[in-house]
Amino acid sequence: MTVTFRSRAWNVSNRAAEAPTGLHCYAPKDSLDRRLARSRRLDYARRSRKRCLGARACWKRWRKRAPKIDDARAAVRFWDASAIIPLLADEPTRERLLGLLEEDPQVLAWWGTPVEIASALARREREKLLTADEVTAALVAVRQFADNWHEIVPSDSVRRTAERLLRAHPLRAADSLQLAAALVAADHNPSSLEMVCLDARLSSAARREGFTVVQN
Repeated sequence: MTVTFRSRAWNVSNRAAEAPTGLHCYAPKDSLDRRLARSRRLDYARRSRKRCLGARACWKRWRKRAPKIDDARAAVRFWDASAIIPLLADEPTRERLLGLLEEDPQVLAWWGTPVEIASALARREREKLLTADEVTAALVAVRQFADNWHEIVPSDSVRRTAERLLRAHPLRAADSLQLAAALVAADHNPSSLEMVCLDARLSSAARREGFTVVQN
């Protein structure tokens, strides 16, 4: 099974995918948090406005920077929204999670994760736990972070897997999509992929599906 990521076709068992036509070039961009910047998989993040005329040459440069297949297989982790939010909101678990990123900067994330994060931040703003400026800064940070992670996009496979998970586990719809995306990214071999998650119910379902769950 081939999973289409935002940048290319890739999954745990297919890391040597063909270079896409119309590949975009990227330019460096500063992070709001230097430790978060060090967690980025590549040292380029800002999408240029023009398509790269030398797409194949750009891809070759990317391949030189990318980790070897065996290294990537051992390192990559899937990050649920619940584990990314503390990185942006300065919560008690932030230091531990930043340590995980520094130890292993490759991040897989579901396409809907930024929306879940925006919802959680908006709720904290309404509850007066965060100021408007803090929420704005956090939303900027998550957009920068999302520019650099591998994103699992919506597909029939993700939807069908989420439907099955809802019958097998007591999950919310959004959580079923997170877990389905992780399963599709792992090519339905959960032992090949670790999951970082702080939500107790989702963590429990992920373990029952066969994932190793990394928690704070």
